[in-house]
Amino acid sequence: MVPIPARPDGKSLGTAFRVAPGYAVTAAHVIRTVGARVELRFEDGTSVAEVEVADPAPPESNRWDFDDHAVLRIVEPELVEAVPCVLLGEPVPEPGDKLLICAYNPGYVADFVENYRDCVVREPHPPKFCTIDGDRAVIQGMSGGPVWSMRQGCVFGLVKGSESFTAPQGGAVVLLLDGLRRLCSPELYQQIVTAHDMYHSDHQLWTDWLSGGSGAVRRRMIDLHGLLAQIPPGTGRLAPEELVNQLFRDFVRPRDAKRYATLRDLVEFLGTEFPRPNEALARFCIVVPHFLPELDMTVAEELRRIKGRMLAKPVLDELEQFLLAQLPDTAVRTTLFGVIQPAPGPKIEGRPPSFRYEVHRRFDDQEILQVEDEKCENAGEYATVKQDLKAALDRQLSKTRAATQSVEIVVALPDDFLTEEPLYEWKRPADARPFSKYVMRLRRSCTWEKDDEKIVEVEERYRRLLRQSSGGLVWICCSDPRAQELGSLQELFVYDSDDPGPHDSLAITEPPTVHALEASRSNALPVTLWRTERCPDHPAGLHCGGAMFRAELTTRLQGESPSDWHFAVWREQHRMQPSVQRDQFWRKIVFLFDKPGESRRRPPLAGPRMA
Repeated sequence: MVPIPARPDGKSLGTAFRVAPGYAVTAAHVIRTVGARVELRFEDGTSVAEVEVADPAPPESNRWDFDDHAVLRIVEPELVEAVPCVLLGEPVPEPGDKLLICAYNPGYVADFVENYRDCVVREPHPPKFCTIDGDRAVIQGMSGGPVWSMRQGCVFGLVKGSESFTAPQGGAVVLLLDGLRRLCSPELYQQIVTAHDMYHSDHQLWTDWLSGGSGAVRRRMIDLHGLLAQIPPGTGRLAPEELVNQLFRDFVRPRDAKRYATLRDLVEFLGTEFPRPNEALARFCIVVPHFLPELDMTVAEELRRIKGRMLAKPVLDELEQFLLAQLPDTAVRTTLFGVIQPAPGPKIEGRPPSFRYEVHRRFDDQEILQVEDEKCENAGEYATVKQDLKAALDRQLSKTRAATQSVEIVVALPDDFLTEEPLYEWKRPADARPFSKYVMRLRRSCTWEKDDEKIVEVEERYRRLLRQSSGGLVWICCSDPRAQELGSLQELFVYDSDDPGPHDSLAITEPPTVHALEASRSNALPVTLWRTERCPDHPAGLHCGGAMFRAELTTRLQGESPSDWHFAVWREQHRMQPSVQRDQFWRKIVFLFDKPGESRRRPPLAGPRMA
């Protein structure tokens, strides 16, 4: 918390607090002018802040029923990085709720912030404010101070002012998140809330304050909010009507539609206002992945994992059966994995290496299972094994009762054969029909199996990449000397919180070196792409083909989520109609997408047998 100094006329005095790394909040009547600057003096740092938005002054006749929020943009947030951000929540206050208020007390020494512990809610007046009582007066300087709900373990409002102008006594509290939702543009509100959620998911600084049953629920809500913040802003964060209907199929939904407009709002309502919050949050984790087929795979899998910590397994199984029994019919996504790997055993000098293929299948987000009747019996030369793999995929497609758009084929090949035959040229052996009527995706077979470290790393990198969008590509340009030195390449992918990146994907403007491919594999990069052509030379001062390739691809991917990059490239590559763009640009790209959740766990080394 930080006191806001008085204006020269002595009429402005209040408190501000951080709600996200780059933003603070106070009461609008403390400092209302948009663009005005104020110095925020925290105990752990000082920075200038600028009023981003503020509620207008109320009519003189209106005492309490008005919004009173001001959002301050911290100009140099790194100067106050050590100052914690408060944990925000949106519970409906109830009479008698115990509160903790942190605010400036100008009656003591300068810049003194005090905790007011014995405050309670007197009467709620939704949607804008509630009145409070306490054994201490609400005085000048407390305006804008955060109000902590002891029942729910979060800051739900800020101090508006004293109940009486003449004799300070009880006061009023404005509701925080709902007021910010009305004040801010949707983009600014999402920016603040997303930064807040990711901050608390990463730091967990406030969880020590949370105790009892409500504390455990709030911890789970912090985890869910942080998980949902990984979904790129836009329609993916909205709560579809069908999802809301399913969640509340046996309960009365809240009257205020704002309580379930987004997935985050749903988590907040279910965790604070639902009669049985643990069951409510488990409902959310069960139902959401089924209604959001475009949800990031990592988020969907994490939701399924989290639900197991909320209820006993028999209760969870019964609830899951109840909720999923009457789900609307949706297309089950089928993914076929065709993998060619070197055959085990020693290499014989003078003979070409031998290979084997495997076929695996996955329905929706379930476990990846090997297709037992498509096992490769004999190792052979690459060309023969590849033809056998095509025949095996052909057989599996003929048994798949699914719409074309709900089937994806992932092909994992050895590094030496990644460009030998592009996937858009693959034909089904029986009748030469193109496989490319289905979405196809290329990856490396050396990354098909991962140990636990690499499984976690690819998920972390993919989450960061989603937040960076097209700015998340690490580019190696033509004749870059780093491509010839593995040590220099490895340094590019070391994540540092002081360096926002990019660190988590690789793009090369010419065919990759062995070192570049090794850096991609060893760092578990989810995306690696390159241009298949090499510039003949690079005269000084000329804009080479590689540089033009980088500029054009960056422009084409601008605004696309990294989860959609592959499809954007594939859509153009497999077009039937020839064009200069297709043949001279899109088909010059090799795109490898190692999607989180789509690798086999490497078996542990064998240990001594137990008797």
